[in-house]
Amino acid sequence: MTGKATGVKGAVLAQRVGNAWKPLKGLSATAKLQAPATYRIQAGALLGPVLRVPVAPLVALGLDGGGVSGTVRPLAPGAAVELQQETGRGWSTVARATTGVEGEFSLAPPSLATPGTYRVRVPAAQGFAAATTQPLTLP
Repeated sequence: MTGKATGVKGAVLAQRVGNAWKPLKGLSATAKLQAPATYRIQAGALLGPVLRVPVAPLVALGLDGGGVSGTVRPLAPGAAVELQQETGRGWSTVARATTGVEGEFSLAPPSLATPGTYRVRVPAAQGFAAATTQPLTLP
């Protein structure tokens, strides 16, 4: 990311770490975020607006007998997971579950035997953005 501070000397990009702001070098930074992050431009006592960068959790999915199973990381246990089927009007939730202690989930809806296109959706939670898997088509 790159920031711009016109007419201000000594401006730097800063990242919020816990309850403090950590100045970075200059006005650009490259980051591989694994959790939501917050940034701003600052120059001495002059503080710019806060920019929150959302990050979606990683959702892994596989077929498991009559249903689907997978993992959601890095959300805490108890995160909501939805199995959705594509319909003529969009996506419809056909089953719900929550993640276990290691982020695992299992969904076994009766409708999975029905041919169609399915995906798993994890709603926004714990500061993370919503996430969906790639669609999975069953013949």
